Amino acid sequence: MASPAATSTYRVTTRPITLGDTTIPAGEQVLISLLAVNRDPRRFTGPDTLDVDRGDGGHLAFGHGIHFCLGAPLARLEARIALARLFARHPAIRLAVPPESLRWRAGLLMHGLETLPVHLRAGAPHR
Repeated sequence: MASPAATSTYRVTTRPITLGDTTIPAGEQVLISLLAVNRDPRRFTGPDTLDVDRGDGGHLAFGHGIHFCLGAPLARLEARIALARLFARHPAIRLAVPPESLRWRAGLLMHGLETLPVHLRAGAPHR
């Protein structure tokens, strides 16, 4: 799943850390791309596919440890209620454009679609 927040808040390394071929010294600011989390195909099945029934646990969409999002249970409940009502009210909802034509906002802070044109039922698309 993709996070609406593109990056984490700044963190500071408390000790040197090596990632791949790069060593980050202690005391350096780091910025983590939240858009890259949960994309490792060695860890997650179909990491670029939205699958609300996926059983892969341990995703990092809401952080981890002391940085776990306090609002995670509320966000999950809101999404569950909103999506259930949307699909119950509009069971035939579908994209009104090819998926490859969707445009994403460019930015370092927030991530999301510019628009999401859909057909709720037969007739004109809704934006």
